[in-house]
Amino acid sequence: MKKKIGYLLFYFPIRNMTYILNEVTDLIDLEQDVELLSFDKPPHATPHKDFSRYRLGEKVRYKPLERRPDGTPLTTRDLIAMAGKSFFGRGNMSFSQKVNLLRACYDRQVGKSLSLARFYACMEAIRFIRELDIDVLYIHLGNNASYFLPITQV
Repeated sequence: MKKKIGYLLFYFPIRNMTYILNEVTDLIDLEQDVELLSFDKPPHATPHKDFSRYRLGEKVRYKPLERRPDGTPLTTRDLIAMAGKSFFGRGNMSFSQKVNLLRACYDRQVGKSLSLARFYACMEAIRFIRELDIDVLYIHLGNNASYFLPITQV
């Protein structure tokens, strides 16, 4: 039975994380449908030969969280606009689910700016999972895993 398998990654591709690349290519060899969401590209990445051979560049969706498309850092104003657009925009979540997620993302220790970035990141991850109708999700976020813990609130 063919499944749609999603990978949520903070950076991809990273040359020394071949175990993820091996998992993905093995699943493709088994004729599974694999989708990848990465929140950024490593700055000086030289992709593994299998990245090109399996045409993974076509399967990865990039959603940078910490900078604009031109490479400049996001400001608090940018984060407020992006979080607001995610919150009030159409989507597959009810208003109460969005409110619960926003509450779960708020952290007094890190302040409003990082809390908004966290909310926006979680909204993008949820959008990825729901829009692509992912059956199985693998999350490889390393030290950033707790950043996405609020997803479990939805």
